Amino acid sequence: MSVTLASVFGSVVGKKVIDKVLDVIGKKIPMTNDEKEKLVVELGKIEVEGIKAQTQNILARNKFIQGLVNAMPLIGWILPLSFAFLIGCYLFQFGSDVWYSIKGMEAPIYNINKEYFELMKKFIEFLFYGKIAGKLSPFHDSDGTTGSKFLDKFYK
Repeated sequence: MSVTLASVFGSVVGKKVIDKVLDVIGKKIPMTNDEKEKLVVELGKIEVEGIKAQTQNILARNKFIQGLVNAMPLIGWILPLSFAFLIGCYLFQFGSDVWYSIKGMEAPIYNINKEYFELMKKFIEFLFYGKIAGKLSPFHDSDGTTGSKFLDKFYK
């Protein structure tokens, strides 16, 4: 049995590892060729089981990532729609103020949740703050990284 399971099912690296293990064991424990071949078969089976476990792990990760990819359109619309709803609240408040003032009545006060407003403010900061700060700050280069553009003007 000159062809090992590792060379058939496993990788070249697996065969090299098995050969190295056999060399180390062969120096410490004297073995016949039959015992060596059985050990090669067992090590090859272990290598194949390891590859099967890695394959199952990759398939499980792929399934999880595919679930995330399928949910991304929904997740991608939640924050923009929430922001549009906040703008709609302000437009409704402004429109009702105009309408009530035309009628000569006192306009009601609509209370927009402060936490909701802060959440949407953080959303806008997340989208635009890094780009704006990189372009407006004298201590940053145009790509947003800290540079010496501002200081070079003074020390030349």
